[in-house]
Amino acid sequence: KNDAESFLALFSAGLIEESPEGRAERAKEWKNVDANGNGLVSLAKIDRWIKQSLVSKYGKCEGIRLWRACRLGTLRAFDQVKDIVPPRIPRKDGRGRATSGPGSLSASGNDFITKREFRLLVSLLRVYARMVDAFSVIDGGGNGDARSLRTVGSIGDYSDRHIDLTEWLEGYEKLSGSGFAALGCVTDPKQAFTDMYADCGERVLLREWCDYLEKAEVEGGTEMGRLFTTVAEQKNARDAEMTAASAKGAGKSSPAKPLPVGRTEDFKTFNSCFSFLSGKTDKARSSRARSWRTLDDNGNGMASLAEVDGWIKIRLVSHCKSKERGGAIWRQFRPAYLRAFKRAREVAPDERTKKSAQTELDGGEFISKKEFRLLCGFLCAYARMHDAFRVIDNSSSDDRGKAIASLEKLQDDRRIDRQEWLCNYQKVSAHGLVALSAGAHPEAIFDAMDADKGGMVLFGEWCRFLEEAEMNAGTDMGKMFAIATEGKRRKTAVLTKSLAQDPGAEIGTIDIGPTDELEKFLSCFKQLTARNQEGREARGAEWSLIDANANGLASLAEVDGWVSQRLVRSFGEEVGGNLWRLFRPSFILAFNRGKILAPTIDVGSANTDTTTDDYISKAEFRPLVAYLCVYARMLDAFSIIDGGGAGVDANDDRRIELREWIEGYGKVASHDLAGLVGIVDPQEVFMEMDADGKGMVLLGEWCQYLEKKEVEAGTEMGKEFYVGA
Repeated sequence: KNDAESFLALFSAGLIEESPEGRAERAKEWKNVDANGNGLVSLAKIDRWIKQSLVSKYGKCEGIRLWRACRLGTLRAFDQVKDIVPPRIPRKDGRGRATSGPGSLSASGNDFITKREFRLLVSLLRVYARMVDAFSVIDGGGNGDARSLRTVGSIGDYSDRHIDLTEWLEGYEKLSGSGFAALGCVTDPKQAFTDMYADCGERVLLREWCDYLEKAEVEGGTEMGRLFTTVAEQKNARDAEMTAASAKGAGKSSPAKPLPVGRTEDFKTFNSCFSFLSGKTDKARSSRARSWRTLDDNGNGMASLAEVDGWIKIRLVSHCKSKERGGAIWRQFRPAYLRAFKRAREVAPDERTKKSAQTELDGGEFISKKEFRLLCGFLCAYARMHDAFRVIDNSSSDDRGKAIASLEKLQDDRRIDRQEWLCNYQKVSAHGLVALSAGAHPEAIFDAMDADKGGMVLFGEWCRFLEEAEMNAGTDMGKMFAIATEGKRRKTAVLTKSLAQDPGAEIGTIDIGPTDELEKFLSCFKQLTARNQEGREARGAEWSLIDANANGLASLAEVDGWVSQRLVRSFGEEVGGNLWRLFRPSFILAFNRGKILAPTIDVGSANTDTTTDDYISKAEFRPLVAYLCVYARMLDAFSIIDGGGAGVDANDDRRIELREWIEGYGKVASHDLAGLVGIVDPQEVFMEMDADGKGMVLLGEWCQYLEKKEVEAGTEMGKEFYVGA
């Protein structure tokens, strides 16, 4: 029995029948889902019900595996069904108390399903489980057995959540008996593949796969097609009902879209406190002058980040007339202050202090009075972006029915994953940000935001995406960002020219090459990456040293200890110990890359959710060693530029600034890394590497950039990263 069959066996056809027995069975299950009896069920409750049902039938390990595998299908089924029954606003009397009666129709965010929608939901859960299973057979070359339904949130041996042409041509015949009209008799597989990918990206995503199969079922008039037709007809009826209600004054908004959450009260308070200061009127200038005197209390004409931060707090407390309320808002929007400060600092060099171009670019530690107006504008802009970010990142399964973000956590993690975005993107369409106002293609928007393709959007990536959209649209906010971008470009040009005229400056022309330490490290581990019999035997011997308890898994601590022991065995206590300490920052990067390759299996106790994704398995050992060598190479190049020389010394601060990059990029051209060869515009490369836009490149950003370039170049190293992507 494959995964889809296991899933269908639990949610049997009897649960969707229109017979008395089917209605009785649905009523029983509805009580389990709607535990509080309010007649509404959120996505979180549906997800929890599916998990509990699967665990109850198949046990914890197998049940959780099936639950994780079907979650994208669950989300699609929920989104298809939730808008069928129009939500209603309860009737209220003159005192605002709820009264009996059905209430008026509302077009506000419908993040629930009702009992009327439950039968259709179960029907679609069954359909999408089969579609996901068929998708997984092709994606990675699966065969439809118990491993064909890949785990969402981890990566199978080859599964990458999209189907390319090669995979399709090799595997489409496996699905001829899958029961889908579009897959039963494929006469022209290349044309079928072209018809599937809607975004012309030459790869088929799960969303496109489902759209294609649904369309074929509807056109073929199959039983499954009639189900999709029913869903579409009921949605059309719902829209017509909402339109009629709106015409009578019962509705408040357009029936086509849920009402966004909009800007929070905290942001409105923050914006009202600072937006006036960015104006160009005489009154605004007068107010800015007074505020600048408060900020620049020592009268030196400059303000540091710490001074700006303190001034923001004081102003908010005064504006709110409450130390507690003002302090809470100050803390909430603090991540926006550094970005605003950096942006404002880019606008113009401080001529009064006559700093060198190098200090101008590296320092960025003060703003002047001429940059103060834009600082206030940037504070409001980034606070707006942060507010929208938090609306999505904070969304949870509460009693008010806000669509959930991550299905199990109830608090933000300062990052947005794909599921959080898809569940909640409509809530921020009224935030006054161009990129969030349309939301017509949420999947494509998420892919554009996720600059490093890590499967999640950090605040820095979020801001850069929104900034670019504002600049492209030519909005007032975009014009501010354009001014700062041009200022940054001018400063960078000045720095480059200054360094070029400095006879003592070396602008990346002398290639140092890989260090002796790297060569020793690679010689110790390279043989373990071989795919021949000798390599397999060597890995088997080393694995027995790591997996001392023979449980088939190795933790980060065990891997770290093994690396140390192998280096000491090869080079002795002193040299081996030094090599271990020198390259140790790269070990966790290799471990995190390697641990997600094999399918996820639950290995925790009854009270924990520990899975094999917390460990390295034997199947992941060869890729782990390959990643150890790759990341050690990247760290070696990073260390040469950081501090200006090979190895580690007092000048190394584990970050690369623009000056260090311009002076040193040529020193690492022979490190056999695609991203460091043939650099024409080092300034542009630095800006691409600086993922969070803070003016410095950390080791994580450095490695992400180099990984991407290896994949784009199609190198052997890139193939290792592509498998683990």
